[in-house]
Amino acid sequence: DTAIAYSKKQDFSKSELCELFNWDPQKPIIGIYDHSYTDGLFICGRSIFETNYAWIKFTLEFIKNCKEVNWIVKPHPIKSYETHPANMGTIKVFNKIIDSDNNNIKIFPEYISAFSLFKILSTVITGNGSVGLEYTTNGIPAVLANHSHYSGLGFTIEPKNINEYKDILSNINKLKKLDNDQILNSRIFVS
Repeated sequence: DTAIAYSKKQDFSKSELCELFNWDPQKPIIGIYDHSYTDGLFICGRSIFETNYAWIKFTLEFIKNCKEVNWIVKPHPIKSYETHPANMGTIKVFNKIIDSDNNNIKIFPEYISAFSLFKILSTVITGNGSVGLEYTTNGIPAVLANHSHYSGLGFTIEPKNINEYKDILSNINKLKKLDNDQILNSRIFVS
């Protein structure tokens, strides 16, 4: 729900977020947007990962070795409003995989406005979430790890297999902002 995701919270700049987490502000910050594990799981089909849980687990395990960027993991905003909460949510998965040696990977604090991230993030990663649309309309690259209702339209990065996905994660700091045509195409799709 958009109202929950963007409710009034504290606005942050990139430098403030880096200061909060003791991060190097020269490094890009990549957003990983997790999903609700019980909502719309198979509507668009799967391409690489069988479930959203498999995707987030693999992604967190893989980025533990990607130190050239900072990673912020954002749980789905309806996590606490689900009728049947998943047994394994984002924070539980995060805490099982990410340890104190991974200072460049943090959970997004709930008191910070999600709107702040539009000014902070260099790239977003999602299984198939709507954030891929929200960020591409602002020129920020979005990586989709599974099919989405906006797949194949030329404004997202869509690895075809696990090796391509790993390569993208390993080189995430080299992704460029979207060009004007890609931004326009994503805005046309949204309108």
